[in-house]
Amino acid sequence: MTSESRTDGLETLPGDLGSLAHGVPDRIAGTLYVKSFAGGVRQRPRPGAELTFGREKPKVGVLVGGDDRNVSRTHGILRYDSGHWWLRNNGRRNLQLPGTTQLFTESEPYPLQPGYTPVFIRTAPRCTYLVEIFVTDGTGQGPRPVYGDPTFEGHSWPLHPVERLALVATAQPYLLHEEHPEPWARDAVATLLAEVDPAGNWNRSKVGRVVDGVRERLAKAGVKGLLAQEVGQPVGNRLKHNLIVELMASRSIVPPDLELLD
Repeated sequence: MTSESRTDGLETLPGDLGSLAHGVPDRIAGTLYVKSFAGGVRQRPRPGAELTFGREKPKVGVLVGGDDRNVSRTHGILRYDSGHWWLRNNGRRNLQLPGTTQLFTESEPYPLQPGYTPVFIRTAPRCTYLVEIFVTDGTGQGPRPVYGDPTFEGHSWPLHPVERLALVATAQPYLLHEEHPEPWARDAVATLLAEVDPAGNWNRSKVGRVVDGVRERLAKAGVKGLLAQEVGQPVGNRLKHNLIVELMASRSIVPPDLELLD
């Protein structure tokens, strides 16, 4: 991975860099990576170092929502102090962090831990901007899985675009890192995808065939907890939950995939 140095001390990340949820091969502890759909930067740790994100290009380090006035010109500020990176909300809209944590303008700065942190700015019911943040721990390894600890063998499961679309829609609460996520119901997914992909002929039955097809394929490949006889009764959403956990733990679906639903 190569990067381009800038006059403000930031290094621009290569355009083909994937989601930061996959981790970064960086062995300098405390290095900050920040990325949006518009691009990303890297900042080495040093006292007083700052990185901003928002819609005021080119003043901010990372552009977010450049054509959306609901995103503040400088919406978020990251500052390195006392051996930590701290996140502060400088915008009018709250910053949604994993779980139920929300940062408001009046909130105290939030200390970022090593690893992956997705930050969301929601400006409308169907408009959410993602800012990916990764703080290195010096090991050069990727982040730990968020939901449980399924074995990660260093590969992601290949998904057809139709499969990815259905699974991302089903897994939205997980990709948004809500505190107690539940898979979306088939009817709700079908209604959403009929709007997102009108040519796809989506309905409840098609959503079920696509999602169950991936689940059965991974079960045949040796992933446990994806068959009814393995989880017992009542089954409920446990099979879909376990499937989503595996896909997220293997970084087969990641928060930037939510862009497919915009």
